[in-house]
Parts: sequence; structure tokens; C-alpha cells
Amino acid sequence: LGDRRLRRDECSGARVAVIFELGPPLRVIALRGQESRRYARGFVSGPSGSFAGTEHAGRQSGIQMNLTLPGAALLFGVPLSEYFGRALPLAFEELLPAERDLSERLFHAGDSSANPWPARFAVLLEWLRGRLAVGQPLLAQPGFHAVQAVLASMERGESSVNDFADQLGYSRKHLTALFRRFAGAAPGTIQRLQRFASLLDVLRAESRADRKSAAQIALDCGYYDQSHCIREVRAWSGTTPGALPELLSTRLVG
Repeated sequence: LGDRRLRRDECSGARVAVIFELGPPLRVIALRGQESRRYARGFVSGPSGSFAGTEHAGRQSGIQMNLTLPGAALLFGVPLSEYFGRALPLAFEELLPAERDLSERLFHAGDSSANPWPARFAVLLEWLRGRLAVGQPLLAQPGFHAVQAVLASMERGESSVNDFADQLGYSRKHLTALFRRFAGAAPGTIQRLQRFASLLDVLRAESRADRKSAAQIALDCGYYDQSHCIREVRAWSGTTPGALPELLSTRLVG
């Protein structure tokens, strides 16, 4: 990475991030413990409330897809619990062993063109269509659509987990089992991740001068009050809401 490294700490929240690296080397660093790992051609980051840092030498090129939890289940065809809170190499040894050359095809697509991006996106779209066709049997599995509907309602801040279970005629235990299968974690954990991701989106989008009060932001993002927000932020990131904007910024570290 040389002597002038740029660092950005990120959190996937209740999404699965798929990174196709097409430029200079990118390192992924666990915020706690400072472990560093190089993922050739990119990586898949499962849903997580923990921050991970990415470092590069000042220039990057790539493609990032942010998948919903049901979308990731359809695409990869394995329980999300297998990579919840983990990063896996884009070689897909654990997810899609037959697709090890995908990142190479993306890298070389449009080599003869001054603008390779249309060719790269065409390759990616073709691959996505094929993968989603393979994942169609998942749609017929009992509970998949129920989890998908509940996740959408949760993102809109509607009802409680018990309310969702009652509406579907499920016990909370059964709904939790379905969530662990198709979303990777219990409904309560997903709700916490969604609230945290909503808070991060607000902090990214608004400048400090335009930002609402901390109490109002907490309420807007679904927290009971400011104290609840502070406790949740500490649990996920080890820091305070006020310190999050600095973590989210790109900064020189070497």
C-alpha cells in the first residue's frame, strides 16, 4: 500500500456487500484487533454491525453491489448464517465455487474499448440473471416470502416482531427460525442492524451544519430516545454517535 494509505471504516448493516476489485490492491482491516487481509479481486461482506476498515494507496476502481438479505439468499443459495458478520473472498470457494473466474472476466471485459464499463456491466448483468434463475427453487420454500415481507415492513419501521408473528399466524419461535434460515439472524438482531444502518445513512447524507439534533435523529431512525441510540451505537461500533462521522470519512493513515 506504500507510505500514503487512505483508510475508510465501513459497516454493512442489514445488507450483503459484494465488492469486485478492478484496480490497485485493497486491504480489509478488522477495526477491533487491526487484522489485515488481502482479498484478490474482491470479497463478499455479510450483514454485520461491526466496522471494518478498507485501505488503499489513493486510487481505486471496482464495482460494489449492496444486496438485500433475501436477494443474497437467492443469489448465493446458502443460508446467510454461513457468512453473517464475515468477509469471504470473491473467489467464492464457500459460496459459488464454479464462479472463480467472474472477477477476471469483469476485469478484462472491454479491454479494447476506451470505456470498458458498459461491457463490464453487461457481463455482471448476464451473471446475475443466471444466478437468480438457479436460485428460483428457494422462492417455493415455506416461509421465504413471509421473511421477505417482514423485512420490508421492518425497514419501514412498522410493528414489532411479536406483531409480525401474530399477523402471519406464526409463533415467535417459528418466525425466528425462518429468519435465521433466510436472513441469517433473529428478527430483533436484524431490526437493530436496520436502525443502525439508517443512522449511518443520515450521518453520511447530512453535513454537520444541516444536521438535526442528536435526539431528533435518534427518533427519526427508530430509536426510543437518545440514550437508546447511544447504547446501540456503542454496542455496534465501540464509539459514540458524535464520533461516527469521523469513522465514515476517508482519511490519510500513513
